[in-house]
Amino acid sequence: MNIRQVHLYYILAIIFFISFFLQRFAFKIGFSLKCFMIIAIWYSVLFLKNIKISFNTFEKILFLFFIYSITITVFTSYYIENSIRLILGIILISVIYILSKNILCFLLQKGISFKKVIIITALIINLVALILYIIGIYEIGNNFILYERERVYGVLIDRAIPRLIGTFSDPNFFVLANTFFFYYLLFMKKNLFEKLTFIIIVINIILTFSRGGIISLSIVLIIYFVVNLIIVIIRNFKIKKFFLKHLFFFIFLVGIIVFLINEDTLFKEMFIKRINSLSEGSGRLEIWLHGLNFFYNNFLLGIGLYNFLPYNIHYYNNYHYMHNTYLEVLVETGIVGFILYILFHIFLLIHILKMYKINKNYIIILLSYFSLFLQMFFLSSLINEIWFLFIAYISVKYKYLSKIKNENESR
Repeated sequence: MNIRQVHLYYILAIIFFISFFLQRFAFKIGFSLKCFMIIAIWYSVLFLKNIKISFNTFEKILFLFFIYSITITVFTSYYIENSIRLILGIILISVIYILSKNILCFLLQKGISFKKVIIITALIINLVALILYIIGIYEIGNNFILYERERVYGVLIDRAIPRLIGTFSDPNFFVLANTFFFYYLLFMKKNLFEKLTFIIIVINIILTFSRGGIISLSIVLIIYFVVNLIIVIIRNFKIKKFFLKHLFFFIFLVGIIVFLINEDTLFKEMFIKRINSLSEGSGRLEIWLHGLNFFYNNFLLGIGLYNFLPYNIHYYNNYHYMHNTYLEVLVETGIVGFILYILFHIFLLIHILKMYKINKNYIIILLSYFSLFLQMFFLSSLINEIWFLFIAYISVKYKYLSKIKNENESR
């Protein structure tokens, strides 16, 4: 393979990954970015001679869950038109998932570095998001109340707080999309370019004011730090070296937050607003209780896919989604569907732990998974495309690592 071909594959891979992050972007640019995503996928597929379909255990359970959910929904759904929308979404995301796996395998076979593709994609997405946020703030000025619940370029005004959304419609999904990038860059040895990318990601995550996102990242990092500290003490390693290795990021992050909230600035006011409203949880607790009421009356098979919102509107005049993927699965697919979905997560975690056992560098995948798992307690992301791209990455890497391990053991 010559250098020109390598560069072409790099460009196609970057276009492919970026399309996942831009396809929600509603900015008027003359054409639909959803079409751009589909074109990018099919353009990449042209370089694949054969589409292969093979699944790991966790993938089989996931698709079994989807098949079961679609089947029982036909009998349980009252708002069947809503269910059809999600069923079509499941079919589309399944096709995209299979294509994503094949493209990732193709890149791996051609020796294309995932590292470069991931870092360049992360920088472009976050740089675009920050620029859009700055443009949005300039456009809004100080008229936060006037623009309440409006999306202006890369800004969402929420309770008079300008929250960064970048190319997404929701700041919480922006954090979810950046979770893997965050850990990937945090744990790698960084040059100046990569340090700059990481700093932009951290700044963007803070500017989302996403309590669920920031808390999930913080909890996982704290647990990771404490566990490693305990291991260091037990094994009598040099504690000083350990602290120097792990505390830089915490000092950096905490330093930024302390500096900003100690200054008498608008940021301090907004930060305090988000903390003070933490107990409200954006009304999520009330919504979850509504969901549990529906579950009690339909505990075995659920109320049908994508039926929570119309139920919530009809019975409680509340126009909100569940904002909790696990409760959503429980309420809409019942106990059986919920068990299947949890089994998928258990087997996915088992595969990730096996990867980590083979190569400790895959701590980035393990921590990313835990953070995403926590974030899904506050988001409705059953068929989120970024989540499925993450699963596809795990599947391909697991297969590759298993192959290498078997080859080494057979020698």
